[in-house]
Amino acid sequence: MTFVHPPHHSLCLRQFRVLGAVVFLVVFVLVPSSKAQRIFFETFDSLPLGAPVRETEPGGLVWTDIAPPDWTLDDSQVPGIGTDKFGMPEWAGWSFANKDWWIRSSGDQKRSEFRHGQGTILISDSDEWEDGPHPVGLLNQFITTPEIPLGTASSNTLLLVMDSSWRPEAFDDGLPGFPVDADGFPTNNQTAVLWASYNGGDPVQIMKFSSDPDSPDFHADGRFINEILSLPLRNPADATRLQLRFGFLTAANDWWWALDNITIGFPPFASAITNNGSSLGIRISEGLGKGIDTAKPIRVRINDQRDIPIARSRRGSSLWITHNRFPEVFPPRSNYVAFVEFATLDGRVIEEPLPFTTPGYVSVFSTPSTVLAVITETSWMKIDESKEVTLVLNGRPIQPRSLNRSGGSILADYRRSQPFFSGSSHRLRVRFFTTSGQLMEENLVFTVQEFPTLPPELATSIGSGTDPGMRWRTHQLIEPRGGTVVEAENQLTGALGVSIHNPSGQTDDGSFIVPSVNFDQTGSPAGHFRATAQGPLEQPDRPVPGIPGTVREGILSNDYFATECLTYVEFPAAGVYWMGVHCDDGFELVAGGEPGGPSIDLGSFNGERSAADSLFYLRIIKPGVYPFRLLWYETTGASSIEWFTLDLEGNRALVGGSQPDSLRAYISRVFRTGLHAFELTPDGQITVTFTGRLSVSDSLKGPFVPVEGAVSPTLIDPRGRRMFFRADADP
Repeated sequence: MTFVHPPHHSLCLRQFRVLGAVVFLVVFVLVPSSKAQRIFFETFDSLPLGAPVRETEPGGLVWTDIAPPDWTLDDSQVPGIGTDKFGMPEWAGWSFANKDWWIRSSGDQKRSEFRHGQGTILISDSDEWEDGPHPVGLLNQFITTPEIPLGTASSNTLLLVMDSSWRPEAFDDGLPGFPVDADGFPTNNQTAVLWASYNGGDPVQIMKFSSDPDSPDFHADGRFINEILSLPLRNPADATRLQLRFGFLTAANDWWWALDNITIGFPPFASAITNNGSSLGIRISEGLGKGIDTAKPIRVRINDQRDIPIARSRRGSSLWITHNRFPEVFPPRSNYVAFVEFATLDGRVIEEPLPFTTPGYVSVFSTPSTVLAVITETSWMKIDESKEVTLVLNGRPIQPRSLNRSGGSILADYRRSQPFFSGSSHRLRVRFFTTSGQLMEENLVFTVQEFPTLPPELATSIGSGTDPGMRWRTHQLIEPRGGTVVEAENQLTGALGVSIHNPSGQTDDGSFIVPSVNFDQTGSPAGHFRATAQGPLEQPDRPVPGIPGTVREGILSNDYFATECLTYVEFPAAGVYWMGVHCDDGFELVAGGEPGGPSIDLGSFNGERSAADSLFYLRIIKPGVYPFRLLWYETTGASSIEWFTLDLEGNRALVGGSQPDSLRAYISRVFRTGLHAFELTPDGQITVTFTGRLSVSDSLKGPFVPVEGAVSPTLIDPRGRRMFFRADADP
């Protein structure tokens, strides 16, 4: 929220409850003894957040790349921007995200140490950005504030205070993903720069952080993850307008710079407000020789209420004011304004408003078929389990399938008989009681992740699959290559060299026939399906076909292979299917992908990782047999892969496996319409068996023209066009 305090006035809010809604009446009251100290205040908490684009960590409405009004984002120097491969979309450019979700989605890695940041924060995170495919290049991204009016400010009287989290890294990421110098050394040096521009003039550097230990601007790892920056702006005497520009530069697979509570003013001024639902913290910043007269009273009120009890403590150049309202709890996700009044050392009385939004106590997680509401207890709020927990979904009461305690949380689990639509948004109201007798009602909006619907024209009829199994192709290199999907694709074409895999057991077309995908490079137990597992998961891992390969003079190698699995999967019923790939390193799974046909991306991991799950959904509206292609690759170290489906309980079954719920997989399939048959050959051509005269058209509606010289059976190459066939009686 950008909040500019009206000079010589204070802002009062009166709250009325009308038919269950909260209405705020804004009243300006003349306070002659007060003078505006803070001229700019942005917490980002008023930004409307949406669902993430590609990050899989659930959390509802937690992210946006839409800046506050009049702020300007510049992502023109993000590698690959404007294409479909520009890194992870959430982090390609400065982004705004709920701090707790950012921590969870990234695996923390010390992000939780940014304790000053709260709610929605401003983030540039090259570590997360690099998780998506992008061309060679370093990350450069910028964001600029609106022009801030300064009035008649005297020179060198303005102070910028903001909460900052900086974790650096440099000179460790080179080819193939990032540029190198003439000697082949990496050039990445994660850098943060802040410029100020007055009256539209040339920008002046105010601050610089470098990741280079030899730089005078070096800010070391671990020392600045939770910092209050207090920066003199050195404003000229004739400056009437100010604009700030933040840059995050020359980063590769490095770390982050995150900001919150960006405040500009004439010190002393209120520069931050924190709240956890039961207590408030207000920070008053001093500087430039200006301070607070702590011998005078300091008062705080919320909205139009009377003064509330407070305590004070000093931390460096900041005075912290705290208020505790235990056992009472603020209503969840409610908007308030706290007013803090204090005296300066030069005898002025200042009253400054601080808008804040109370936190929520309920989180909602969804899949296309489930809704999970999690009510989290704290040291100051306990849930009364003797009282009913009620849920209302889209205006209708729902009955949770289960209501369980897990640690300090109550979990309400609801299962839908009909899946949500892809990308649809929904409203959930949760009501519960605290042990102090307070009724809590929280309204949440969540968005179901987007998932594809497979085009019905990809399918042949149920029962059209022939020859159970899958075609598997392995290609192995002597020389190292990078761990990306693009490089694995190039390897499979032979562009990176001749394969040195072991061809023993291949068919004439160069593929291995396998029943399902459950491999470890040495055949050792790995993943979910393994010889040491229990029940349906007790499935021994098989060695990767063709691995190890012979390298030189009998030396064996398990590394730098790329594989392709082609199969036809039968879906017995319409519905939403939950599918997953567990692998080390990367993969890409598509439906379709046949010559001349569409390719539907289902899931991928582009990079190197230890064995982990990637889970995704797809919708089937026409039961039948569909083509699939699974790409998988390995660099070095351990390597394994499993391809499976999951039911609503999370039980796994291999695609083509022996589990009761396994989807059937076939090497080929046959098209049948009456007496006419169409069979796909391994190289993507079609064998057409017919009686009478064969005709073809680009449209189902025609016109159909005879296929000259066609004698049953005939071979058709469909690549590059969409074809409809018809067999007519001979003329």
